Formats: sequence, C-alpha cells, structure tokens
Amino acid sequence: MKRREFIVALGAIGSYPGAAFAQQSPRFAHMHSHVMLRQGLSPEGLAHDGMLVVAEKIIPDYALIRPMGGKLGVFRDAQPGEMRRSFETQLERMRARIASEAIPLVDSVAALDKVVRERTPGVAISSEGADFLEGDLAYLEKMRKIGLVHLQLVDAKPEDVKIGM
Repeated sequence: MKRREFIVALGAIGSYPGAAFAQQSPRFAHMHSHVMLRQGLSPEGLAHDGMLVVAEKIIPDYALIRPMGGKLGVFRDAQPGEMRRSFETQLERMRARIASEAIPLVDSVAALDKVVRERTPGVAISSEGADFLEGDLAYLEKMRKIGLVHLQLVDAKPEDVKIGM
C-alpha cells in the first residue's frame, strides 16, 4: 500500500455518498484529535459525535509542555532518546486501548474502505510532531508498519523547522 493512495482515499471520505449517517450529519474525519486524552476512546462515543475516522494524536513532547504566559509552551529541551521513548510508550498504550475497545484501526486503504462501507467509526494513529524520529527516516517506516499513518511534522516549536530561510 502506498502512502499517497491512503491519503487520497482518506481525503475522498467526505464525498463518499454511502457514508452519510441517517440521524445526523457526521464530521467524517477529524484529523487533529485529542479525544482519547480528553474523554476516552470508544466506538459509541465516536458514533455519538458523528465521527467516522479520527486521527488520534500521540504527543511525543507531552512531558515537556507546560502553561507559560497564558498559553502552552515547551519549557525545556528533550534529552537524547526521550522523545522516542515517549512516542513508543504512548503508541503502545494507544494500540492497547484501540484493541480493548474493539475500534477498527484505519492503517490502510482497505481498512478505510471497510470503515466507510460499514459506517463503523475507526481510528488512524497520528503523531503531533516528528521529533521522535531523531533524524532517522528508517524509524518512520518501522512505525508506519505498525500503524502510524499521519505525521504532523512540527507543533509546539515551529522555530525548529526553517523553510525558505
């Protein structure tokens, strides 16, 4: 399965006529969710909120974020390996929670097609920030194979990514 095929399929979900719920207009895909962190994750909760696909975020720098001057900010630099350990711990917990709640994991085009066809809410695993890669793109491929499908390159520290400067 190619990443591009998956992204195109996920983007098309909103235009899929068979995905409409009878009682409400669903938010077909929520691509920046912290629902598991805020209220827990359950098929009933996702269906109640009208969500078909939720990209649930892993937050590798969660332990580094604190309220600072009325907003959230990173209060210290990560130690070597800290972000990766945090990512792996959260990924393991998330996969266990998804499995224990019997929520379909949307990690392929086929899994997405099944969620759309059966109108059963599913979860795509996402990461808020790419610091956990520590410059190792082979690690990204390893994480992709075990379920990571959405990667937000930067979040709390936009100064770390210099584009066109």
